Amino acid sequence: MRLLGLKGQNNNEGNRRVKVETLRSQLLITRLFSVSITVLCLILGFGYMKNHNQLEDEKFATVMEYEEKLQSIQKDYNLLKTNYEYLANQYDSFNNTINELTAIAQTLDEENQSLVESNQNYLERLAEFETREELYNKYEYALVDSGERTDITYDQLQTLETLVEDSSINDEDLILSWIMTESGGNEKARNTSSTAKGYGQFLDSTSKFVYTELLNKSNWTSSVALDGNINLEMMVAYIDYLYEVNDGNLYEIIRDYRGKQDISGYVAKIDSYLENVGKSVEEIYLACLDNT
Repeated sequence: MRLLGLKGQNNNEGNRRVKVETLRSQLLITRLFSVSITVLCLILGFGYMKNHNQLEDEKFATVMEYEEKLQSIQKDYNLLKTNYEYLANQYDSFNNTINELTAIAQTLDEENQSLVESNQNYLERLAEFETREELYNKYEYALVDSGERTDITYDQLQTLETLVEDSSINDEDLILSWIMTESGGNEKARNTSSTAKGYGQFLDSTSKFVYTELLNKSNWTSSVALDGNINLEMMVAYIDYLYEVNDGNLYEIIRDYRGKQDISGYVAKIDSYLENVGKSVEEIYLACLDNT
Protein backbone atom coordinates (compact mmCIF):
# COMPACT_ATOMS: atom_id res chain seq x y z
CA MET A 1 0.00 0.00 0.00
CA ARG A 2 2.85 2.20 0.89
CA LEU A 3 4.53 1.25 -2.35
CA LEU A 4 1.33 1.95 -4.14
CA GLY A 5 1.13 5.28 -2.41
CA LEU A 6 4.68 6.20 -3.42
CA LYS A 7 4.06 5.05 -6.89
CA GLY A 8 0.99 7.12 -7.08
CA GLN A 9 2.83 10.05 -5.68
CA ASN A 10 5.60 9.62 -8.22
CA ASN A 11 3.06 9.48 -10.94
CA ASN A 12 1.47 12.71 -9.80
CA GLU A 13 4.85 14.34 -9.58
CA GLY A 14 5.59 13.16 -13.05
CA ASN A 15 2.34 14.48 -14.33
CA ARG A 16 2.94 17.77 -12.67
CA ARG A 17 6.38 17.97 -14.21
CA VAL A 18 4.93 17.13 -17.55
CA LYS A 19 2.34 19.79 -17.13
CA VAL A 20 5.00 22.24 -15.98
CA GLU A 21 7.11 21.40 -18.99
CA THR A 22 4.10 21.67 -21.19
CA LEU A 23 3.24 25.03 -19.71
CA ARG A 24 6.82 26.12 -20.10
CA SER A 25 6.79 25.01 -23.67
CA GLN A 26 3.50 26.78 -24.27
CA LEU A 27 4.79 29.89 -22.49
CA LEU A 28 7.94 29.76 -24.53
CA ILE A 29 5.93 29.37 -27.68
CA THR A 30 3.67 32.19 -26.58
CA ARG A 31 6.66 34.38 -25.86
CA LEU A 32 8.23 33.45 -29.13
CA PHE A 33 4.93 34.18 -30.86
CA SER A 34 4.62 37.49 -28.99
CA VAL A 35 8.18 38.39 -29.87
CA SER A 36 7.55 37.37 -33.45
CA ILE A 37 4.36 39.42 -33.53
CA THR A 38 6.15 42.31 -31.88
CA VAL A 39 9.06 42.05 -34.33
CA LEU A 40 6.59 41.74 -37.20
CA CYS A 41 4.65 44.75 -35.91
CA LEU A 42 7.91 46.64 -35.53
CA ILE A 43 8.89 45.66 -39.06
CA LEU A 44 5.46 46.54 -40.37
CA GLY A 45 5.45 49.73 -38.33
CA PHE A 46 8.87 50.68 -39.55
CA GLY A 47 7.81 49.93 -43.12
CA TYR A 48 4.65 51.88 -42.61
CA MET A 49 6.52 54.78 -41.10
CA LYS A 50 9.03 54.65 -43.93
CA ASN A 51 6.29 54.52 -46.55
CA HIS A 52 4.32 57.14 -44.68
CA ASN A 53 7.29 59.47 -44.53
CA GLN A 54 7.99 58.80 -48.18
CA LEU A 55 4.37 59.51 -49.03
CA GLU A 56 4.45 62.61 -46.87
CA ASP A 57 7.61 63.72 -48.64
CA GLU A 58 6.01 63.03 -52.00
CA LYS A 59 2.84 64.72 -50.86
CA PHE A 60 4.85 67.70 -49.63
CA ALA A 61 6.81 67.80 -52.88
CA THR A 62 3.54 67.59 -54.83
CA VAL A 63 1.99 70.31 -52.70
CA MET A 64 5.05 72.48 -53.19
CA GLU A 65 4.98 71.80 -56.91
CA TYR A 66 1.31 72.75 -57.10
CA GLU A 67 1.97 75.74 -54.87
CA GLU A 68 4.63 76.88 -57.32
CA LYS A 69 2.27 76.23 -60.24
CA LEU A 70 -0.50 78.06 -58.40
CA GLN A 71 1.82 80.99 -57.75
CA SER A 72 2.86 80.94 -61.41
CA ILE A 73 -0.78 80.81 -62.47
CA GLN A 74 -1.62 83.57 -60.02
CA LYS A 75 1.24 85.61 -61.41
CA ASP A 76 0.07 84.95 -64.98
CA TYR A 77 -3.47 85.79 -63.94
CA ASN A 78 -2.35 89.07 -62.38
CA LEU A 79 -0.36 89.86 -65.53
CA LEU A 80 -3.33 88.98 -67.73
CA LYS A 81 -5.60 91.05 -65.51
CA THR A 82 -3.22 94.00 -65.77
CA ASN A 83 -3.01 93.52 -69.53
CA TYR A 84 -6.79 93.20 -69.74
CA GLU A 85 -7.29 96.40 -67.79
CA TYR A 86 -4.74 98.13 -70.02
CA LEU A 87 -6.40 96.77 -73.16
CA ALA A 88 -9.83 97.70 -71.80
CA ASN A 89 -8.61 101.24 -71.27
CA GLN A 90 -7.06 101.21 -74.72
CA TYR A 91 -10.31 99.86 -76.17
CA ASP A 92 -12.29 102.61 -74.47
CA SER A 93 -9.78 105.14 -75.76
CA PHE A 94 -9.90 103.67 -79.27
CA ASN A 95 -13.69 103.49 -79.13
CA ASN A 96 -13.85 107.15 -78.13
CA THR A 97 -11.39 107.95 -80.91
CA ILE A 98 -13.49 105.96 -83.38
CA ASN A 99 -16.61 107.81 -82.27
CA GLU A 100 -14.80 111.12 -82.67
CA LEU A 101 -13.46 110.09 -86.08
CA THR A 102 -16.93 108.90 -87.07
CA ALA A 103 -18.38 112.26 -86.06
CA ILE A 104 -15.61 114.03 -87.96
CA ALA A 105 -16.21 111.77 -90.98
CA GLN A 106 -19.93 112.56 -90.88
CA THR A 107 -19.15 116.25 -90.61
CA LEU A 108 -16.69 115.98 -93.50
CA ASP A 109 -19.24 114.00 -95.50
CA GLU A 110 -21.85 116.66 -94.88
CA GLU A 111 -19.35 119.36 -95.76
CA ASN A 112 -18.32 117.40 -98.84
CA GLN A 113 -21.96 117.05 -99.86
CA SER A 114 -22.39 120.75 -99.29
CA LEU A 115 -19.29 121.40 -101.37
CA VAL A 116 -20.61 119.13 -104.12
CA GLU A 117 -23.89 121.03 -104.12
CA SER A 118 -22.04 124.34 -103.95
CA ASN A 119 -19.75 123.19 -106.73
CA GLN A 120 -22.76 122.13 -108.77
CA ASN A 121 -24.39 125.49 -108.13
CA TYR A 122 -21.12 127.16 -109.00
CA LEU A 123 -20.84 125.20 -112.26
CA GLU A 124 -24.45 126.00 -113.10
CA ARG A 125 -23.89 129.66 -112.35
CA LEU A 126 -20.63 129.58 -114.26
CA ALA A 127 -22.41 128.03 -117.24
CA GLU A 128 -25.12 130.66 -116.85
CA PHE A 129 -22.52 133.43 -116.69
CA GLU A 130 -20.73 132.01 -119.71
CA THR A 131 -24.05 131.94 -121.56
CA ARG A 132 -24.78 135.47 -120.42
CA GLU A 133 -21.32 136.58 -121.49
CA GLU A 134 -21.90 135.03 -124.89
CA LEU A 135 -25.31 136.66 -125.16
CA TYR A 136 -23.94 139.96 -123.92
CA ASN A 137 -21.15 139.97 -126.47
CA LYS A 138 -23.65 139.04 -129.16
CA TYR A 139 -26.47 141.45 -128.21
CA GLU A 140 -24.76 144.20 -126.24
CA TYR A 141 -26.45 146.88 -128.36
CA ALA A 142 -29.87 145.67 -127.09
CA LEU A 143 -28.81 145.14 -123.48
CA VAL A 144 -27.20 148.55 -122.96
CA ASP A 145 -28.49 151.69 -124.64
CA SER A 146 -26.82 155.07 -124.07
CA GLY A 147 -25.00 153.60 -121.05
CA GLU A 148 -28.23 152.39 -119.43
CA ARG A 149 -29.26 148.76 -118.95
CA THR A 150 -32.42 147.90 -120.86
CA ASP A 151 -35.19 145.62 -119.56
CA ILE A 152 -34.31 142.82 -121.99
CA THR A 153 -33.16 139.83 -119.97
CA TYR A 154 -30.81 137.02 -120.90
CA ASP A 155 -33.70 134.56 -120.65
CA GLN A 156 -35.69 136.67 -123.07
CA LEU A 157 -32.77 136.69 -125.50
CA GLN A 158 -32.70 132.89 -125.38
CA THR A 159 -36.49 132.83 -125.82
CA LEU A 160 -36.18 135.10 -128.85
CA GLU A 161 -33.50 132.89 -130.41
CA THR A 162 -35.86 129.93 -130.03
CA LEU A 163 -38.81 131.84 -131.48
CA VAL A 164 -37.01 133.03 -134.63
CA GLU A 165 -35.71 129.53 -135.44
CA ASP A 166 -39.11 128.67 -136.95
CA SER A 167 -40.02 132.17 -138.12
CA SER A 168 -40.13 133.46 -141.69
CA ILE A 169 -37.46 136.06 -141.00
CA ASN A 170 -34.89 134.05 -139.06
CA ASP A 171 -32.96 137.02 -137.69
CA GLU A 172 -33.08 137.90 -133.99
CA ASP A 173 -30.92 141.00 -134.58
CA LEU A 174 -33.68 142.48 -136.74
CA ILE A 175 -36.28 141.84 -134.02
CA LEU A 176 -34.02 143.33 -131.31
CA SER A 177 -33.20 146.39 -133.46
CA TRP A 178 -36.92 146.77 -134.09
CA ILE A 179 -37.60 146.60 -130.33
CA MET A 180 -34.89 149.18 -129.63
CA THR A 181 -36.42 151.45 -132.28
CA GLU A 182 -39.94 151.09 -130.86
CA SER A 183 -39.32 151.19 -127.08
CA GLY A 184 -35.61 151.46 -126.42
CA GLY A 185 -35.81 148.07 -124.70
CA ASN A 186 -38.31 149.32 -122.09
CA GLU A 187 -40.60 146.39 -121.22
CA LYS A 188 -43.27 148.65 -119.66
CA ALA A 189 -43.10 151.43 -122.24
CA ARG A 190 -46.39 153.23 -122.88
CA ASN A 191 -47.16 155.73 -125.63
CA THR A 192 -48.83 158.80 -124.10
CA SER A 193 -50.75 159.58 -127.30
CA SER A 194 -51.98 156.05 -128.12
CA THR A 195 -52.58 152.61 -126.61
CA ALA A 196 -49.18 151.33 -127.76
CA LYS A 197 -47.42 149.24 -125.07
CA GLY A 198 -44.38 147.13 -124.38
CA TYR A 199 -41.29 146.19 -126.32
CA GLY A 200 -43.02 146.22 -129.72
CA GLN A 201 -45.44 149.06 -128.87
CA PHE A 202 -48.55 147.12 -129.78
CA LEU A 203 -51.79 149.05 -130.07
CA ASP A 204 -54.62 147.39 -128.16
CA SER A 205 -56.41 146.45 -131.38
CA THR A 206 -53.30 144.86 -132.89
CA SER A 207 -52.41 143.27 -129.56
CA LYS A 208 -55.83 141.63 -129.30
CA PHE A 209 -55.68 140.36 -132.90
CA VAL A 210 -52.22 138.86 -132.51
CA TYR A 211 -52.89 137.42 -129.06
CA THR A 212 -56.23 135.77 -129.86
CA GLU A 213 -56.02 135.08 -133.62
CA LEU A 214 -52.34 134.39 -134.26
CA LEU A 215 -51.32 132.91 -130.90
CA ASN A 216 -54.73 131.34 -130.20
CA LYS A 217 -54.71 132.55 -126.60
CA SER A 218 -57.75 133.55 -124.56
CA ASN A 219 -58.44 136.02 -121.78
CA TRP A 220 -56.80 138.91 -123.57
CA THR A 221 -56.41 142.20 -121.69
CA SER A 222 -54.68 145.40 -122.76
CA SER A 223 -51.87 144.70 -120.32
CA VAL A 224 -50.65 141.47 -121.97
CA ALA A 225 -48.32 143.53 -124.15
CA LEU A 226 -46.53 144.71 -120.99
CA ASP A 227 -45.28 141.18 -120.39
CA GLY A 228 -41.88 141.05 -122.11
CA ASN A 229 -42.01 137.34 -122.94
CA ILE A 230 -45.52 137.59 -124.41
CA ASN A 231 -44.56 140.75 -126.32
CA LEU A 232 -41.60 138.96 -127.95
CA GLU A 233 -43.89 136.09 -128.94
CA MET A 234 -46.42 138.54 -130.33
CA MET A 235 -43.78 140.41 -132.37
CA VAL A 236 -42.40 137.26 -134.03
CA ALA A 237 -45.94 135.99 -134.76
CA TYR A 238 -47.09 139.37 -136.15
CA ILE A 239 -44.01 139.81 -138.35
CA ASP A 240 -44.54 136.26 -139.67
CA TYR A 241 -48.13 137.19 -140.44
CA LEU A 242 -47.06 140.37 -142.27
CA TYR A 243 -44.40 138.35 -144.11
CA GLU A 244 -47.15 136.14 -145.59
CA VAL A 245 -49.36 139.14 -146.41
CA ASN A 246 -46.54 140.99 -148.20
CA ASP A 247 -44.89 138.00 -149.91
CA GLY A 248 -41.67 138.46 -147.94
CA ASN A 249 -41.16 142.13 -148.83
CA LEU A 250 -39.43 143.40 -145.71
CA TYR A 251 -40.04 147.07 -146.45
CA GLU A 252 -43.77 146.46 -146.88
CA ILE A 253 -43.71 144.47 -143.67
CA ILE A 254 -42.08 147.39 -141.85
CA ARG A 255 -44.53 149.80 -143.45
CA ASP A 256 -47.56 147.80 -142.30
CA TYR A 257 -46.10 147.40 -138.83
CA ARG A 258 -45.27 151.09 -138.61
CA GLY A 259 -48.65 152.14 -140.05
CA LYS A 260 -47.08 154.90 -142.17
CA GLN A 261 -45.98 155.19 -145.77
CA ASP A 262 -42.76 157.04 -145.10
CA ILE A 263 -40.54 154.69 -143.16
CA SER A 264 -37.13 156.04 -144.19
CA GLY A 265 -36.35 157.55 -140.80
CA TYR A 266 -37.73 154.47 -139.08
CA VAL A 267 -35.60 152.12 -141.18
CA ALA A 268 -32.56 154.32 -140.57
CA LYS A 269 -33.03 153.98 -136.85
CA ILE A 270 -33.34 150.21 -137.14
CA ASP A 271 -30.13 150.24 -139.22
CA SER A 272 -28.37 152.24 -136.49
CA TYR A 273 -28.77 149.24 -134.19
CA LEU A 274 -28.09 146.64 -136.88
CA GLU A 275 -24.76 148.36 -137.61
CA ASN A 276 -23.50 147.00 -134.29
CA VAL A 277 -23.54 143.51 -135.76
CA GLY A 278 -22.60 144.47 -139.33
CA LYS A 279 -26.10 144.12 -140.75
CA SER A 280 -28.71 146.36 -142.38
CA VAL A 281 -32.40 146.25 -143.31
CA GLU A 282 -31.38 146.12 -146.96
CA GLU A 283 -29.22 143.02 -146.50
CA ILE A 284 -31.94 141.27 -144.53
CA TYR A 285 -34.48 142.30 -147.19
CA LEU A 286 -32.34 140.78 -149.97
CA ALA A 287 -32.01 137.62 -147.90
CA CYS A 288 -35.80 137.49 -147.56
CA LEU A 289 -36.16 137.79 -151.37
CA ASP A 290 -33.75 134.89 -151.82
CA ASN A 291 -35.88 132.83 -149.48
CA THR A 292 -39.04 133.57 -151.49
